[in-house]
Amino acid sequence: MLFFILFGAQAMADEWHISGGGEFNARAIGVMNAGYRTERWSVQLFTDTVEVRTDRELDRGRFWVAGRLEAIAAGLLNSPWMDGAPALEQAVNAGYAGVEGGWQRYLPWGFYVGVQGFARYYFFFEAPTTTVSVPAPRERLQGEVVLGWWTEQVQASLTAGGQISQGPQPHIRGQLSGRMPWTVSPTGSLLMGWGSDQDFLTRTRLGGLNPYVVPLAGAGWAEFLVEDYAAIRLGPSVQTDWLHMDLVADLAWFDDQSAAGVGVLSRFQPTERRGFVEINLGYAPWLARQPNIGRGSLWLLAGLDWGR
Repeated sequence: MLFFILFGAQAMADEWHISGGGEFNARAIGVMNAGYRTERWSVQLFTDTVEVRTDRELDRGRFWVAGRLEAIAAGLLNSPWMDGAPALEQAVNAGYAGVEGGWQRYLPWGFYVGVQGFARYYFFFEAPTTTVSVPAPRERLQGEVVLGWWTEQVQASLTAGGQISQGPQPHIRGQLSGRMPWTVSPTGSLLMGWGSDQDFLTRTRLGGLNPYVVPLAGAGWAEFLVEDYAAIRLGPSVQTDWLHMDLVADLAWFDDQSAAGVGVLSRFQPTERRGFVEINLGYAPWLARQPNIGRGSLWLLAGLDWGR
């Protein structure tokens, strides 16, 4: 069935992409992405998640609706950390079936407002190393209001809302990022969040060099599950016709803790070519670690970007 969804759609697809790689530290985790899209529809595979989405541009805005099915790694619960080391005995496989959607209105001067949300049904089952009790199936509903500002150099957004997952859980999240279009320029980002009454499923994932978490170079993939956090990334950036490289320092404060790391983030992709390679290296010298557990991490990803 998955083969049919992904490759049977080729006849109606305008563009496609494919990539694979993973993050490597005390525990390696792989990813594989593939997809097809037309002007209005897309079908994508994100490792263990299948998504079918329609995205429509309006006169002064856009809206989208998607259905998603994840099989094993929902919430990254299959790769927990505890006291500076992977805690495989607490690993739980998780999946969900759900729908999501949203609407945005474009305003003058690059501003926009919108609403977004999802409804999901989660199921949990043992991993080969599990020794803890497996949670019971549960629903999760989320709704948010978004205010944002977008330019080519600076992007910012503020999201306020909440979710219902064994009780109401309000949250506020904000992000700010910027990069100048020079060969050598400063770059930076700020991610902040506040939440209340969140649990193992709904807390924010922090740590790692991959795009699925609040980043912290050198930390393990989703090493920390946090409720309140602020994460700053700063450093110089070099951009050429074939290379994009950032040297960054990451600082994070979360739930009465703090952590820091440094990283080298690079993407090799010649102009007007689809092929790319990402190589990110991170090191967090002050993270607490158990014996024989390193403080470094490596993210690798290679593939073909969207194109015909």
